[in-house]
Formats: sequence, C-alpha cells, structure tokens
Amino acid sequence: MGCAIEIVKYLVFIFNLVFSLIGVALLVIGVYFHFNMYSLGVDEGAPMYLIAVGAVVFIISFFGCVGAIRGNSCMLKTYAVLLILLLIIQICIGTYDFIALKDVKSVQKEVKENVQEMFDNYNATTNAREEMDNLQQLLTCCGVNGPEDWLNNIPLSCCQIPEESTKKVCTRTSNTLSTDGCAKRGTSMMLYILRAIGYVLFATGVWELLGIFGAFCLINSLKNQYRRGVYA
Repeated sequence: MGCAIEIVKYLVFIFNLVFSLIGVALLVIGVYFHFNMYSLGVDEGAPMYLIAVGAVVFIISFFGCVGAIRGNSCMLKTYAVLLILLLIIQICIGTYDFIALKDVKSVQKEVKENVQEMFDNYNATTNAREEMDNLQQLLTCCGVNGPEDWLNNIPLSCCQIPEESTKKVCTRTSNTLSTDGCAKRGTSMMLYILRAIGYVLFATGVWELLGIFGAFCLINSLKNQYRRGVYA
C-alpha cells in the first residue's frame, strides 16, 4: 500500500508540473488574443479571463506540487477546492464563448461598427490613422468592405509591400493589394479566437478533472495510512 501511495504522490506531482506549464501557456495565449482583439476594438472579456485563469492555474499547481510531495492533506484539499472553483469559472467563460459563437450576426455587427469608426476617423487623428493602418496590415485587409471604400486614396497599409521594396506605392492595380474588407477579415479573426479559446478551455477542463480525481485519491490514501498508524 505504501508503494501505491508513493506512485499516486509522484503522479500528482508530475501532473501539477505539467499543469503549471499549461498555466503559462494560457497566459501567453490570453495575452496574444488580448492584443489581437484590442486591435479590433471589440469586447476583450474572454482573453482577459483566459489570462486570469492562466495565472490562477499556475498558482494552484504550486499547492498540488507541494501538497503531493510533502503528503500534506490540507494543501491537497485546498488544491482540489481551488481546482473545482476554477472549473466552474471556466464553465462560465465557455458558456459566454458558446453564446458568442452562436450569435455570429452580433459578432459581425460589433466588428463592422468598430472598423467603420476607425475608418471614419482615419484623417481625424494620428492615433486613429495608426490604428487603421495596423489593422489593415495585421489582417491583410483594406477598408471596411474592400479597397473601393478608399476611392482613389488607398493607403500603403492596404498593400503587403516587402520592406526591401523601393517602390512604396499602393494602387488598385498593385499585385500586393489586399482585396478583402477589414469587417469580413475581422469577423473571421474574432470567430477563430473564440473557437480557439473554447478548445483551450475544454482541454484544460478535462485536465483539471483528472487533477481533482488524483488529489482526492491521494487524500484518501493519506487518511487510510493515518488510520492504520493510529489503530496499529
């Protein structure tokens, strides 16, 4: 039985080592999606939640690692409870994500409104111009619905001009002109981000369930070991 406890102990430790790496991955993914959604000027709730979940996952894994190695049932119970709470939070985020994916028209409307606002303010301020230029470069798009939105004054950011190129001109006949509108490309990017977040949450949710199961197994083993010691 002692050997079995040791095996469970090290399995939980290794599990949480991997879990901490997942936490770091969630942080990186959340930050990446945060900046991409920020550039679209749309709601950034899901990426911010993902960043928060990644940070919490990393902290929780500490309780799992130390609790498993030291055979501390109190830390393991804390670890299991925190994992359950985290799982509930992820279910809430996943529900939001699912609703957003189902309501594609709402996503399209929100993205188009924000892109239209950037487009309308293009010549108003330097910041507005930079935002629109960065968006067109990031999504390889042009205008709200297409290059025709710019009439005859197509900005350089509508063309994917190589840095080494000496000809810095963007026209309707340019081979490097982006033909898709930013509203269309932005919507595709938003839906891609929401799907990716959903997959990440599902994968980590399964991993968390395994962690909860392992923690309770180890807690139960420690209790049985204690009882045998008391009544021996």
